[in-house]
Amino acid sequence: MRKTTFAPDLTRVQLKELQRELQSELARIERTARLDTAHGESDSWASDNGAGGGTAVLDSAIVTMPPSRAAARSAAVREALDRMTRGSYGICMRCAQPIPYARLIAMPETPFCVSCGARA
Repeated sequence: MRKTTFAPDLTRVQLKELQRELQSELARIERTARLDTAHGESDSWASDNGAGGGTAVLDSAIVTMPPSRAAARSAAVREALDRMTRGSYGICMRCAQPIPYARLIAMPETPFCVSCGARA
């Protein structure tokens, strides 16, 4: 088994930028979860927000989401940060090809390139 490394087309600056974005996203998710719990909104998300809608909570950058969606998003972000620690971030987990920087900017938590992501 070959050891994976960071995608060869990612610079240290790009990796740091992506890491900051992932850490910020994780902090937003956790802050939202704390606000929802403090306001008792986690159990009433569907009735308070309507179908497919989100409600700004104290900060316009924080949008509540169903608890199951928040948990899944948090797990995906944590997994991406773990891949950074292991040195495998930016490499597709299915085909082992580099994930383009533009895709990582759009979806920094993605473990798949565009082609493999379409099949997932």
